Amino acid sequence: MAEEPGSSSLAKTAGTDQSSPSPLGHAKSETTPSGRSFLDAVWDKFHDDMGIDSSIEIYVPKKGPAKITDSGHLILPRRLNLNDCGITSANAGQPADMTSMCFAVTELDLTQNPISSWEEVFNVIHCMPHLIFLNVTHNPLGSSPACRTDDSAEGRRKGEDEKSVLGRLPDLRQLVLNDTRLAWSCIVDLLKLFPNLEELHLSLNDYTSVDLPPDFTYPSLQRLFFNGNKVYCWSEINKLGNAFPNLQQMFLAETNLCTLDETDWMASNFSCLESLSLTKTQLEGWEEFEKLRLLPSLTDVRLLGIPFLEEIEEKERRQLLVARLPNITRLNGSPVTAEEREDAERAFIRAFMDSDEKPERYHELEEVYGRLDPLVHVSLKPQTHFNVTVNTGDRKEKMVINSNQTVRELKKTLQNIAGLPANKFTLFYLDSETAFGPERLHFPDKMLYTYNLSDGDEFIIQPK
Repeated sequence: MAEEPGSSSLAKTAGTDQSSPSPLGHAKSETTPSGRSFLDAVWDKFHDDMGIDSSIEIYVPKKGPAKITDSGHLILPRRLNLNDCGITSANAGQPADMTSMCFAVTELDLTQNPISSWEEVFNVIHCMPHLIFLNVTHNPLGSSPACRTDDSAEGRRKGEDEKSVLGRLPDLRQLVLNDTRLAWSCIVDLLKLFPNLEELHLSLNDYTSVDLPPDFTYPSLQRLFFNGNKVYCWSEINKLGNAFPNLQQMFLAETNLCTLDETDWMASNFSCLESLSLTKTQLEGWEEFEKLRLLPSLTDVRLLGIPFLEEIEEKERRQLLVARLPNITRLNGSPVTAEEREDAERAFIRAFMDSDEKPERYHELEEVYGRLDPLVHVSLKPQTHFNVTVNTGDRKEKMVINSNQTVRELKKTLQNIAGLPANKFTLFYLDSETAFGPERLHFPDKMLYTYNLSDGDEFIIQPK
């Protein structure tokens, strides 16, 4: 997002003493051992940008992250980043002045500050009427009194009084609570204060369970990030689906999940889920992955870094996943084309046609394609070594290359044949089965197998 343009002006101050009035509309306070205020952090961040020197004049550049009005007041940019600034309090001063200064702010990032009270956070964000994004990652807010843990009548009354003081912020759409270790009761209270969130981040909070009330629902949430927690059972994840019935995207990477659910709860709790990340989980066994078919709207899934799958060669792994998951149109970030699906499903049939124990998916695919003729030496493992010709212009040499390498690695191998370093020649690929002519290999990190190599193909070296 573009920065807020500044304006060119000279603002007069009473002097150079730190206690004198500043363009922020308050007197800069001394930093205490316990931390700094929000306004002090703003002062320090934009002090240099405003060109303050030892004279009584402040020069404001025409362009910058903030601007000064003709009356000498600072207007903060739409994206306000105050990471690791030692902020502990708001020190809001006059609310009208704060609201004027923060009026344009739509995104506030307070990552890694020692803020321990939600009241201080709300004192700031209540002065930002257009705020839609709030990030309080790595702040010690878990013991905030705004998040009621006392279940007595007095505790409930106190909690309601605090929430009425804090007030609801219906315009906030994205809330990041990573590494805050907030109790689930506090999460519920916050969601009541932010009733229209579309995106919620709860990653890296060491949750081993989901302790949401069974009757709690929050229909506006569409994206949930739950990465890096220690939940291992899908029955806990089902509670998230029950609370957030309209989730479209869910990220569960680097959790301890080792099993999915095979009951109807999985489908009913996640009826709208379209995208799911299970990267670096502990799922094991094909029956676990096939349970993903129970999610009625799921089309996009990420299954990277899973030990059970990592034992299988990359191309075969993708073929098996595509064949077993007919509902998936996007796998690990790449689209599954109709051609790729048919190839994978036919290969799946041939791989199991002679097996005594055939997976259920085999019988489904046989109904689609019928009984296929067996191929000689059928294997889901693709050919990886090819007999090719290397053409340097004045001579041709035969060699065997491995397709499980990048263009960059092949060029290093061909340096001796070319008599040139890899950065001094261009490499072309000529498919022996087509008549389209040589293709320049533009992308050094592209894998050779993506070119569908075959025996008899040719690589042409052209000096730069």
